[in-house]
Amino acid sequence: MLSALVVCAPGGGVLVERLYSPALAHGGAQDRAMWRSQLAAAAEAAGAAALADGEEAVARLGSDAVVAVRAGELLLYVVGGGAFGELAVAEAARAAAVAVRAACKKPPTEAIALEKYAKLCFYLDEAISEAGLADALDAHNMRRGTKMATAKEVV
Repeated sequence: MLSALVVCAPGGGVLVERLYSPALAHGGAQDRAMWRSQLAAAAEAAGAAALADGEEAVARLGSDAVVAVRAGELLLYVVGGGAFGELAVAEAARAAAVAVRAACKKPPTEAIALEKYAKLCFYLDEAISEAGLADALDAHNMRRGTKMATAKEVV
């Protein structure tokens, strides 16, 4: 199961954070801040900041695998452990990167991500389910899922 998905701006600020692990989601603010600093340190050790668009880096955070992938100027971190090996976490990271690119429709930047924040969250929710599993792996399925979700909400 995936533990978390974090989308960061070029300066390192968190734009979107999805916590799938009950321990992280229900922990205190100090615990999450400490976890984020450990995540940043693990990603920095793997060279995540120097990634080019579409490249991935893999690191370890305790028993969890951390996959960092760059989408435009944004950096996405997907953390997973347990039955999820590095390959499954990397697949979820690729799906999240596709979601970010599809939501932004242009090369993703911090400004575009903030402008299209609601759409970005919708697409990320389509890419990775609430249970922390990779759902939609291509932009077409994500787009179709978000259109159905908005149609359901209106009715």
